[in-house]
Amino acid sequence: MKRILILLLVLSSALQVFSLDLHTEPSLEIFSARMAGMGGYHAALADDVSVLFSNPAGYRVPEPELSVAELTLNLTGPIFDMANLFLEGGDLLNNPDTYEIFDSLYSGIGLVGPIAVAFVGDGVGFGIYNQTSTIIRSPTATEFESTVREELLLTGGYSFRLPAFEGTIHTLDLGLSMKGFLRGEGGFTYSLLLINDFMDNLGPDLLLNEPYANITGIGFDFGLLYSYGDALSVGLVGQDVFSPTLRSSYTSMQEYLDGNDAIDKENGALPFQLHAGLRYTPPLGPLSRYFSDVDLYFDYRNMLDFLFFPELATNPVLHLSFGAEFRMLEILSLRTGLYQGLLAAGLGVDLNFATLNMAMYGTEQSLEPGMQPVYNVILGLEFRY
Repeated sequence: MKRILILLLVLSSALQVFSLDLHTEPSLEIFSARMAGMGGYHAALADDVSVLFSNPAGYRVPEPELSVAELTLNLTGPIFDMANLFLEGGDLLNNPDTYEIFDSLYSGIGLVGPIAVAFVGDGVGFGIYNQTSTIIRSPTATEFESTVREELLLTGGYSFRLPAFEGTIHTLDLGLSMKGFLRGEGGFTYSLLLINDFMDNLGPDLLLNEPYANITGIGFDFGLLYSYGDALSVGLVGQDVFSPTLRSSYTSMQEYLDGNDAIDKENGALPFQLHAGLRYTPPLGPLSRYFSDVDLYFDYRNMLDFLFFPELATNPVLHLSFGAEFRMLEILSLRTGLYQGLLAAGLGVDLNFATLNMAMYGTEQSLEPGMQPVYNVILGLEFRY
């Protein structure tokens, strides 16, 4: 009972942050090839290390598992068309393909790892991850801009099972996790009319004289997970219920590397998100000849965005999520999903020493369904034991 009272006290005091006029930083989410193939993270998912980012109440559910490393590559938009355009070289300004590719462009590359050390089991979960990402977009018809981020995340928490349900088919777990993160953010803006000059300056020193910012912060997540045997689970997750940040801005990355003081410091916060989800494992019957397990997930994500951050609120249709995972012979996993109104599909192969996951999925960059869909390819190699 004392643990529950402490948890409620932390949550009630943390909610005071929503009354402050703070700058909102982009949410911190680690790419996952497995999750991408089944409609993203799910509030009732608790079967491996990925529970670190799905629901802190699930640390007690999976068998103990250790992640020692990971490499996950995420490609967004027409990244291959862009690479081919630059490799061809020539006069890009007079190349019609240049304007066709950069018209309403949204493209990027993301990499998780190689740092991905984590453990989950017996009610305890912790991990440390690094992630690098670059997004290139065209805000106007004649400009393109890029944002480059490097992120380091440290997270850990604990879940406990209410003793009132011990010895029954019902279980109810509560969990709380804390995270600390460091994000370095730089970028540039170029006119398409100067794209030939951009190609001439392309190199490791491109970002040194551009504005740069360091964002540091801490955060809290809470979770609740109810299970009815192995067949049904219901999860509720409060993500970034209290996640204050500090943005330190510099005139250039070189100024930061030289140890100069920041020209501006601004308090902020990661946006609070509340997710609810259900997992159902149906009886297989005759299908057990082909599948060892089948899990179905249904979620409604970020359900209170219109209340806490109305400027970021999206159409309710974009909050719906569905995922399915079919495991065959304990080696192959087939996945499909739907999130933000866009389909996803993927597969996973257990290689004994590692697991290979790949998926194709869509993300919606606008606030309304179907207005600016972007498709992604993700490939992950995970070393877990």
